Amino acid sequence: MRENVRIGLRRGAELSDDEVEQIKLGSWRLDCPRMLLRSRGNSPKRTYSGPGYVFQPAPGVLSFHLYAYRGQSALRSGWLDLARTGETLPEEAYFDLEVTDVTGRRWASKRLIPASIDRTAMGKVIVDGQLTTLSTKAVLSRTLKVKGHSVDIRAFQHLELPWNAGTVRRSSTARGRRRSKAFSRDAWAFRCQGLDVLIVQGADRMSMEVYSERNRLPPRIERHLLEALEFIVGHAVHCQAVRIRRSHTVETTVFAMRGDLRTARWQPPLVQQWVSVPGTNRITSRHHRRLFERFLVHAISCGGRVHSVSGQLAAIREASTARYIDAYALTMTVAVESLAFSDVPVRVRRPPVRQIESLLSWIRDWGGSEELKVRALGAVANLGQTRAGDILRNLVRNAVITKQQYEAWQKLRNRSTHGYQLLRGNPNQLRELLPIVQVMFYRMVFHAIGYRGPYTDYSSPDWPIRQYPGTLEVPPNNRQNPSVT
Repeated sequence: MRENVRIGLRRGAELSDDEVEQIKLGSWRLDCPRMLLRSRGNSPKRTYSGPGYVFQPAPGVLSFHLYAYRGQSALRSGWLDLARTGETLPEEAYFDLEVTDVTGRRWASKRLIPASIDRTAMGKVIVDGQLTTLSTKAVLSRTLKVKGHSVDIRAFQHLELPWNAGTVRRSSTARGRRRSKAFSRDAWAFRCQGLDVLIVQGADRMSMEVYSERNRLPPRIERHLLEALEFIVGHAVHCQAVRIRRSHTVETTVFAMRGDLRTARWQPPLVQQWVSVPGTNRITSRHHRRLFERFLVHAISCGGRVHSVSGQLAAIREASTARYIDAYALTMTVAVESLAFSDVPVRVRRPPVRQIESLLSWIRDWGGSEELKVRALGAVANLGQTRAGDILRNLVRNAVITKQQYEAWQKLRNRSTHGYQLLRGNPNQLRELLPIVQVMFYRMVFHAIGYRGPYTDYSSPDWPIRQYPGTLEVPPNNRQNPSVT
């Protein structure tokens, strides 16, 4: 017997403080009187509807359980197996989920594949699966005087950042006894591209609040902010809740946690130490802020797409968690090559087309071995194509990278690409080449995003701070922590 449930829709799309705490603990649950799972694509739609719930079986994991009134009892044969092997699936293999919780909020999740669709002995269909995101939208009342636009990002982890708010000590005297208490205000506040950015690190969570009074928020601004923050800290930031308000429209999204990409093999562009102003004892975090700003500007300029710099950084971080260092070396060399062809603004002179055509014509008329002629034609035809080595040599001439870094990339690429584990007889050479290529990759990123300033040279002993462009070494920091600018 089907129940008719009346749900009063509410205008808000906010997560309560209790819900935020439940998400952190991995115990969040949405009871949903209405759930609708509908297939995508142009083929006849397959739908499953009924009550159910969305829950967290573990911290950072989102799942759903749907008790459908009627529907097909199984997916098309082979689709789940294809999903497990990583092969491309047709669009009709994916589903969209729409749910309404008991408080009236409407949630949605796009392009998911159910883990199982089973039919019980009573004839009901039960659908289970996992979600990557779950979003809800609402429109605030026009009677509310709301100004500007805002983004609120929360991650339940501890980040090492160059905070520009130091330690505070409070003292009080009562009944003849003096008490003193010290605590840290771990906050990072600055203005960037018309955005007021505030990052606060708590004991068990990080929150990033971004506000724009006049300018509209760019597309995918939450993703670009996280990309810039991950660039600074050198590892993935596990964002689990994002609230975006564009004027009177509010959207809240809950994310499933990605894999842990924290590793000792990959380091941030500028170590998370305090950098002092030369000639003074005053500490500054402006270089980290400049890195954040330049990366954010570059990401926004690429529009809504995922730009190459962020994509290659994510690939390198993930590969650095591999068990074998050879896979990390191969990914590093390929990332350098991909970045050279995509986001590095440089011009390379190509041989004149007429000369290449003349040489090809001469080889075709040559009366030697046909097999050798085919190989020669292929080699000469490639002369008209721009190679990664041509771009990198031009970067050496422009002082973007050094000759030593280019030669290290060549050695690493030849040995990691043309022979897996060729350096097994001399693993120390591989460990020496990787930091050099890492610094080379960062200098190429600085060139792409337009950054000028200090960075950490991981290829030199004691990891000195150097300047880009140039190779001048900055005097060592004073690691004491006085007032911060």
